Amino acid sequence: MSRSGTAARVRPLADRRAEPAPDQFAYDAFLSYSRADAAAAKPFGQAIERFGTPWYRARDRRVFLDTATLAGNGSLREAIEEALGNSRALVLLISATSRRSRWVDVEVAWWLRHRGPDDLYLAVLDGHMSWDTDPEATSAGPGALPEKWRSAFPDEPIWVDLRWMAGLEQIDQRDPRLTDAAAQLLASMRRVPKDRVVGEHLRRRRQTRRMVATVIATLVALLTTSVVAAVVAVDRRNAAIEQRYTATSRQLVAQSASIEDERPSLARQLLLEAHRLSPTEESVGALVRSPRMPREFGVAGYDPDVAVHASLPLVAIVSGPELRLYETDSGRLLTTVTDSVPEKGEVAFSPSGTGMAATTGPGRLGLFDISDAARPRLLAELDAPDPAVERLAYAPGGEVLIVEDSTSITFYDVADPAEPVTGTTVPTGESPDRLVLLDDGTLLSPSRVTAAGVDTASLPVDVIVTPLAAGTGRAVVTADRQTLARAGSVADVEVWDIADPLQPVLRDSVPGESFGVNSIAVSDDGGVLAVGTPSGVTQLWDLGDLTRPILGERLRGVSAGVRAVAFGVRSRQLVVVSDDPVAPGANTGLPGRSVVRVWPVQGATRAGATSRIDGGRQAVPAWAPDAQAVIAGFPARSWLLDDPRDPRPGAAVPTLAVGGGAAYAYQPGSSVIASGSPVVLWDAEDPSEPRLLTEGTAVVEPSDLAVFSPDGSVLAVASENYTVALWSIVDGSTRALATLPETRPAPHGAAFDASGRTLVTLGREGGATLWDVRDPETPEVLSRVSMPDEEIAAVVIDTRNEILIAGGVRGSLSSWDISTPSRPRLMASRAAHNGALTGLALSPDGGVMASAGVDAVRLWAREDVTATPAPMATLDAGGVYNGAAVSFSPDGTLLAAATSGDMQIWDVDVGRLLGELCAASDRITQAQWAEYLPADIAYDPPCTGRG
Repeated sequence: MSRSGTAARVRPLADRRAEPAPDQFAYDAFLSYSRADAAAAKPFGQAIERFGTPWYRARDRRVFLDTATLAGNGSLREAIEEALGNSRALVLLISATSRRSRWVDVEVAWWLRHRGPDDLYLAVLDGHMSWDTDPEATSAGPGALPEKWRSAFPDEPIWVDLRWMAGLEQIDQRDPRLTDAAAQLLASMRRVPKDRVVGEHLRRRRQTRRMVATVIATLVALLTTSVVAAVVAVDRRNAAIEQRYTATSRQLVAQSASIEDERPSLARQLLLEAHRLSPTEESVGALVRSPRMPREFGVAGYDPDVAVHASLPLVAIVSGPELRLYETDSGRLLTTVTDSVPEKGEVAFSPSGTGMAATTGPGRLGLFDISDAARPRLLAELDAPDPAVERLAYAPGGEVLIVEDSTSITFYDVADPAEPVTGTTVPTGESPDRLVLLDDGTLLSPSRVTAAGVDTASLPVDVIVTPLAAGTGRAVVTADRQTLARAGSVADVEVWDIADPLQPVLRDSVPGESFGVNSIAVSDDGGVLAVGTPSGVTQLWDLGDLTRPILGERLRGVSAGVRAVAFGVRSRQLVVVSDDPVAPGANTGLPGRSVVRVWPVQGATRAGATSRIDGGRQAVPAWAPDAQAVIAGFPARSWLLDDPRDPRPGAAVPTLAVGGGAAYAYQPGSSVIASGSPVVLWDAEDPSEPRLLTEGTAVVEPSDLAVFSPDGSVLAVASENYTVALWSIVDGSTRALATLPETRPAPHGAAFDASGRTLVTLGREGGATLWDVRDPETPEVLSRVSMPDEEIAAVVIDTRNEILIAGGVRGSLSSWDISTPSRPRLMASRAAHNGALTGLALSPDGGVMASAGVDAVRLWAREDVTATPAPMATLDAGGVYNGAAVSFSPDGTLLAAATSGDMQIWDVDVGRLLGELCAASDRITQAQWAEYLPADIAYDPPCTGRG
């Protein structure tokens, strides 16, 4: 997967072809596209021409867009080839139609024949870009490169994602996604990081302002006082408009936050408009926090039956006569499976995740293969019991389907779902000694032999025999069958220890709301209990200690009662189904409506991070150079991030360290991983199988510090005597260089400057020491810095501006100018955290700083690096921090924070976050616009073109 927003990859000098001098090209780029894609190609070409253009020029570069610019004489092919020869780069718009276009094929073939793959850039309009070095393994789906083009590339090319343009008739040049795509392409064409292209654009804007000021100064000398007054008035008017837009943006951010639980779709639209009006620190911070907003979609009817997939973002809903599948990440309808469900239908997913059972019509049960959730395949149909089905569930093993009606429970053998076999039917009736079926497929019985005389040991599934079965209605059992939670008789939920089910022990009860309990669910690991109440509140309880459950989050959203709650996606999502209090109800005689909310959760709290990896140690997360993997956890493991929302476990990095993990670091510009003391090296070119380079099998003595110099030749680690030691790392071999006396290692306890000649370490006396390490075998002290009444706990260097930033154990931040490292100059200080500050990290462009403390992770804007940073956002920790180590991915799109218990990853790619907000929200209406926006700002919804 190639993520939109990734910085341009710089080719090695030796790989570049010789090319004509810049002044020989008439065009900066030749845009090759099918005429069917003109609606997307032309605005994209204009965006490339105009990006970063000064106000006094119509465009800053020329893009060949159309044969209309060709000379009138000669053949069309000759004219196109002449235009190609006069173009610096070829930009290929890949789509289903361009792959079939004769002229696109001619243009690409000419380019590859005369220029090769250099300066050929790709923009994808539809389909998927999947890459593999084995041509047979490369995706051939819609939008993929044909083999005749793909084979020209020695490895995966840089590409720009324009799939969001699909189906749009008009594309707004102000759309932030279009601007972001143009910046990414120009960065690739210039072979520089994207943040540098954006930085030049911003610098040009500042230069423009300075130039305007100079022109005004000249006019003062040449024009009359009235003209000068008019210019000043215009400038003041523009400044006033900008200030007003900034104020409106901040107001919209606050309004978005105030309604994000009750009206999440509108909250997303307000946040999008706030960022479009003025991309303030507040709007960027709110964007990073936006994944914590619930997803919401509505379904017809009251009290639908809902099944939530255990591992995929998928929910099945039976409402009215329809059975539908929705994607919970976006609320998007995937498919309507059937529209002939009886008045009260039932649905359930199999434990394997590939099967689904549902009532498909009067007296019918269907078994489906949902390997492709968008296209479920009916495998078999069964005769449903008569009277109607009241509950449907798979037994925990998944090979038995259990169907309950008002008088009996029937078992079906579905080991082969294409050929189900009807099994035993057990009468139930109204007897208190009857068999009880729970929603998760667990069966309870108050005695081994049921009231109907059936021995539960003879049934095809395990039955929990417990006196709690008598009178149990709403109840759940944990996966390990050690705990049972059930709705009590006094608006509470009883938590029972059923390790010995015949002698259950009541551990505690948790109170519901004043009107009782409607629904309960338990997480996969049994550690969290969700309680849905008639008041519309869903409670999350931490069951880590059954004798003292702790109330976590109280999820609000609608005032109507909660009908159902269920965990999904390995308990990272909580699906809550409620009545819609706005829609007409049964009392009016009009159709009712239900609201489905999908809450991101982490334990018993709302999740603010994009993803979370369990287990870990407070060590700085180590990112692979391509940002596609990160080392985390204990024991340490490489986690693959082709989809940051769902990290996949890669290979474990061996360690024999007892009592904790070790810090790891990637050598700059290579796939080599280093850790430990003495240092151990692995080659992680294949992150799923790192290869040991040094002697030994693992890290024996852990080091909580691992920092490379910029050129990768020197590594700073914690020595065996708990000081900082320097090691030489060259060509896969290690050599001890020196130990720095009176130093104090810590996860963020060392930093190199841009040249690698100066190293900053923590000192035992509580300050920080600057070392001259031009000769790393004989380092020398240059100077020392300290913070008044505070011990320095973390350091980082802004290598672009030669600024040292330090955080203290009392939560403050200080910065020094170290352009002359022998004489550091204090620049600014401010309070940052309540309690110790444990981690510091800078984004690759230095514009954003992340700080971690015992209270939270915070983001700071550094627009003026000489001033104190401005707060942007406080990121939800999902629990109380005991301190964290933080780092940005090399491309600056992700932020990771590692604690002793887990690692969380946040998406900080503004362009990608904007796109996700668009995809997850409905267009703001004119009435809503008028409610929240000033009257003089015309109705112009963000994400224009979304259906």
